[in-house]
Amino acid sequence: MKVGKYLKAILGTLLILITVQVVSAEIFSCDENKDSKHTFGPGENVYVKGYDLPDRTGTIYIVENVDWTEIPTGTAYSSVTTIVVTISNVDDDDLYATPPVEVGTVSNGDYPCTNCIGYPGGYDIIWDDGDGIWEGQNTDPVDYVECNGFETIPEFTTIAIPMAIALLAGLFFFRRQ
Repeated sequence: MKVGKYLKAILGTLLILITVQVVSAEIFSCDENKDSKHTFGPGENVYVKGYDLPDRTGTIYIVENVDWTEIPTGTAYSSVTTIVVTISNVDDDDLYATPPVEVGTVSNGDYPCTNCIGYPGGYDIIWDDGDGIWEGQNTDPVDYVECNGFETIPEFTTIAIPMAIALLAGLFFFRRQ
């Protein structure tokens, strides 16, 4: 009687373990030394590295940040987000290599660059099989799963100068009263 009870528990556990899908493929942003990095400023280059990726040649997409847990498989990326940069014919071995794959430069458009990534903004990196269709994390890894992609931030002076002007204007206004 007890053997049947234990056997039922073991089979139930095995069934649960078999049906759980393990997400192992990872892709994420980094610096030129392959150190994970999720915040980039103007003029900085964005690089990509990955681990446990499907063995294939694929396409890297930099897209505006989206909650990928809400996107059904079979959905075209272009229907749910804006594709900012596309780099084709990237072999999975290139994403393990040193140096990592350079995907673009953070820019506000003031100077020319190839594969410009705007700021401020939030972005995700997708390594797709080339069809432009979301097929799930194990087939088309997105860095959203590890963290919320990467962010681009403005230069310090872009924020500091307007704040200083506002502060001085406020002091001048209150001094006259």
